[in-house]
Amino acid sequence: MKVLLSERLEDHIKVEGLKELEAELERETSGLKVNIMNFQVEVDGWVSLEYEGEDSEIFTETLRRRYGFAPAQTSSLRLGGTYKGFIRDSGKTVENICIDIGIIYPKRKYCFYPASRLRAQLADGSPEPVKRIREMFCLHEGLPLKIRVEGVERSGRICVALTDRQEETLKRWRETPPDRIIVIGAVTSRISEAIREANLGWDIINVVRLSLTSSVLECKIGRSVENVVSRLRPRLPESTLKTLISTRGFEPETGSL
Repeated sequence: MKVLLSERLEDHIKVEGLKELEAELERETSGLKVNIMNFQVEVDGWVSLEYEGEDSEIFTETLRRRYGFAPAQTSSLRLGGTYKGFIRDSGKTVENICIDIGIIYPKRKYCFYPASRLRAQLADGSPEPVKRIREMFCLHEGLPLKIRVEGVERSGRICVALTDRQEETLKRWRETPPDRIIVIGAVTSRISEAIREANLGWDIINVVRLSLTSSVLECKIGRSVENVVSRLRPRLPESTLKTLISTRGFEPETGSL
């Protein structure tokens, strides 16, 4: 059996990411009659895995729960289906956020999260600039999001929105303590190593994994998040670190734009 995992590895982290994945798969197959024949990085960093054995069905469900599966091709999409996708642009588009959910056959295809749905879900319908909403919720390049397919236009464009749970999670990050740091482009073991090296064990109370190469660090209340980032950044030089300071929620911008 061959599957495409809902995991992407950028060029700078391919070797480390595959090493981390190999160690995890070794633990997951312990006690199972499964032979992993191959795993590799496919188009644009998507990771494929090929395996066989008596316990393949059990292993498949384990993979589904831990990593999720990318649809691989448009024909596999289900209207209303939920998938894990990764933000692919850095605010270059004005009206849509481009999200990659792993459609690589027969050609690459991306999904679009329209500005109207973004404002409805995260800005109470307020006509705020997309760029500002993205900054408020740390919707940066490479961030994984759980999305729902809402429609396929006649042009073939796939329109999506956040799942209810993903919307609730982003709002909770924004509205409730503790302050958080989003790390994109580092495996969990490397993040843990960086925390130890920087002596931040008392400052960071939890590391929540979002994907193989992205996590959210929850900081102890009262700690300076900026100080934590300044101590972590030299130890994670190729990663993106973004702070998310908890507030009362969405705050419409005042004054003229």
